[in-house]
Parts: sequence; C-alpha cells; structure tokens
Amino acid sequence: MSNEPYGTLLGAISLDGKFLTQEFSLDLLCQRLLTLKEDSIEILTDLDWTIPSHFRFKKFNPQSFDLNVASLKAPFFLLCSPLANKLALEVGIVRRISVLWTPSFYLGKKQYLFDAFLAANKRIKLNLESWEIFPEGCACHYKIAKH
Repeated sequence: MSNEPYGTLLGAISLDGKFLTQEFSLDLLCQRLLTLKEDSIEILTDLDWTIPSHFRFKKFNPQSFDLNVASLKAPFFLLCSPLANKLALEVGIVRRISVLWTPSFYLGKKQYLFDAFLAANKRIKLNLESWEIFPEGCACHYKIAKH
C-alpha cells in the first residue's frame, strides 16, 4: 500500500436510508467503526460535535473542501455530513467506507449518507471486506472498487 493519504468515510445510517451519524456518541461510533487502534488517528468533520479531548479531530468547511490532503496522515477518517461525504468521494480521497447499519425504526429526517451521492453516470462499486454485529446494528467495512 502506498503512503499516499487516503480516507475512510465513517457514518451511521438506518436500513431505510436515514442519516443517523449524529444520533450516536462519538465514542460509540469510533469504537464500532474504526478498524485501527492507535492514538494518532486523524478524524475530519464538518459536523457540530462536542469533541472529547482524547480525539484528534480537525474541522473543515465542505463548501470549499479546504483540506490539504497531502498534509494528512495515512489513513485518515471522515465523520461528516452527507454533503462532505459526497465531495470527498468526488475528489477521490476516499478508498474505504465504514457504516453502522441500524434497524429502520429510528425517527428523523430522511437524508441519505451520501446526499445526492454522485452524478447518476458516476457510480461506485463497493466490496465488503468485513462486518460485525453489535447491539446498535451491523458495522460493515467496504473497499471502493477501482473503476
């Protein structure tokens, strides 16, 4: 694997498509979705979180996507809004997606994990690498297939 920075999208979504990332605590999401167990994990977000001191979060603006990707450690993680997830996919800095799929009984505004996702003519293929069942749902780790 190259040392080129690459990202993994993290998120929670119900089986009927509701965006639930902010319905869970940061600790729980990171415990369920992060596959690496190290202190120096960089997590980027555009969401409003109360961030515990033991997390290394960087805030960014998805409208300008003001990330200097070259300055990020490999790998880095994105715990973001659907719009930021979509933009990260479009600029090609994402190689993996980790999703906590939850039962569909949650109330809330229907909003998909990747918002409008990508243009209809630009679809991505996901290969399931691993999965694990938790009380909250199923954590699935996907690798984005090369086009």
